[in-house]
Amino acid sequence: VTPPEAVLGCDPSYLQAIMPHCIQGEDKLRRPLIFKHFGGQCELRQMLRATTLDKLGAYNMWLNEHYSQRLAELGASQWVVIIDAKGWYPGLADRTALQVLKTMAQMDAAHYPERL
Repeated sequence: VTPPEAVLGCDPSYLQAIMPHCIQGEDKLRRPLIFKHFGGQCELRQMLRATTLDKLGAYNMWLNEHYSQRLAELGASQWVVIIDAKGWYPGLADRTALQVLKTMAQMDAAHYPERL
């Protein structure tokens, strides 16, 4: 199993500090719950100080593969994403943020459409 730092090119705790995320628990339909915090600390441009847009995309795919493993363990076919936007403000929606989110959305739609 490839460690996350090898995919991301930096310590994953750096990314966790900017965009906290985890998979924890399941809903009543036994779908895994994925939590992402896109609040005030989520300055995505800060992530590019430690890694690249391509590596963030690769990490997103790595993460989705881990989520897919959890799906298999539960016998589920979809996951649930819960986004916490507490503290978000329009200044966070800069060019870098839009690039990062667009890349992730395109990758998810192309490789994991049945999971969304």
